[in-house]
Order: sequence, then C-alpha cells, then structure tokens
Amino acid sequence: MNEALFLGAYTTEPVFTMLDLGPYPGVIRGGITAIVGEVYAINSDLLRRLDRLENCPRTYYRISLSTPFGNAWFYLYRAARGKQAAVASGDWLHRR
Repeated sequence: MNEALFLGAYTTEPVFTMLDLGPYPGVIRGGITAIVGEVYAINSDLLRRLDRLENCPRTYYRISLSTPFGNAWFYLYRAARGKQAAVASGDWLHRR
C-alpha cells in the first residue's frame, strides 16, 4: 500500500483543546473539545514521513486512540498552551 486508505470520519471524546497556531492546529490534552478528523490506513513508511512532517517527537507526539476502525495514531502538540486562541468547534477545516 503506497497511499493512505480513507477508513472514515471520526470525532474524539471531548477531552482535548484545539489551538489555532496560525497555519496549522495544535491539539493538547485537557479541555472539553471533541476533535473532528478522519482515520486512514497507512504503512510504516508513510507513518515515518508523517512523523517528519509533524516534527515528531519534538513539536508533536503520537498517542493511540481507539476508533470504530481500530486503534489510530493521533498527534498532540507538545508545547503548553500560551496565548493561542482555542478552536471551540474542534474542527480545523471549518473553524471560520
């Protein structure tokens, strides 16, 4: 498998905060926001490439979440919350 295979939409439990970091979001633990996203099946090579893109484990780190599609990796922002605005909807694509 060279491409990501879309498995479906998924919304987390409302236990996070999504921060608006400008051009991209940062999700941290704690809060009352459910994060809206998608689950894909990927291979280990694509996961390594995503880790590089997300600067994992320096800027982001991964946790495993249980979804209806099986366990999925989820990136969390490593920095503490500063003065960034929260995205109350938890939906980065429809935040504005």
